[in-house]
Amino acid sequence: MKINKFIEKKIGINYSLFYLKNLKNGIANIIANFIKKISLNQIKGFCVYKIIFKNIKNEISYIKGIKEDIIDIVLNIKNVIFKIKNNKTTFFLKNYFLGPIYAYNIKTLNKNIKILNPSHLIANAIIKTKLNILIKVKKGKGYINNNEKKKFKYYNKEKKKIVIYLDTNYTPVKKFFFKIKKKIIKKKYEDLKIYIKTNGILKPKKIIKKSLNIFIKKIKKINI
Repeated sequence: MKINKFIEKKIGINYSLFYLKNLKNGIANIIANFIKKISLNQIKGFCVYKIIFKNIKNEISYIKGIKEDIIDIVLNIKNVIFKIKNNKTTFFLKNYFLGPIYAYNIKTLNKNIKILNPSHLIANAIIKTKLNILIKVKKGKGYINNNEKKKFKYYNKEKKKIVIYLDTNYTPVKKFFFKIKKKIIKKKYEDLKIYIKTNGILKPKKIIKKSLNIFIKKIKKINI
């Protein structure tokens, strides 16, 4: 029986369902798990790995005039979706602000970048307040626990700044699950459904293509 190619059905923004029909029993589970592991661990994305606050003593401090504390600001910055062409880029929030501060207020000297969720809220300035925050973003893959190699934070007394290192999850995939349906009449065959949602850095279809290409390359390296 001929195996069909993946058929995509878009079900939301950066969210798609992929069908693969008429697979022999057991094959659907193998394909789905390989794509899942590769998409979550091998496909590169971008993530904030370090944030530097000037004139702040520790991560539980408040910035005068800002409603949120440092931890809330860090978490909000961490959820900004960056797309850069270089391996590393430095962004900054360095200005006087009054009112809501959004991701589009984040600036950089590098022109080859995009912020995919510019209306994402970073903080609220209750009074006119000067911020001086550096945001370090880099390209990577998989999940990296920075606590294994570096301290979570350190305070530089001479330069009056706090440096916060973050755990990083680089994968563009935000949701991945699959379903396998057994054939009622042709019991030796089954259908596969894969649901993929991304953060927009890559489209779901691109995730499938990249995962399959990586899988094929790895198989070709195996010698008997």
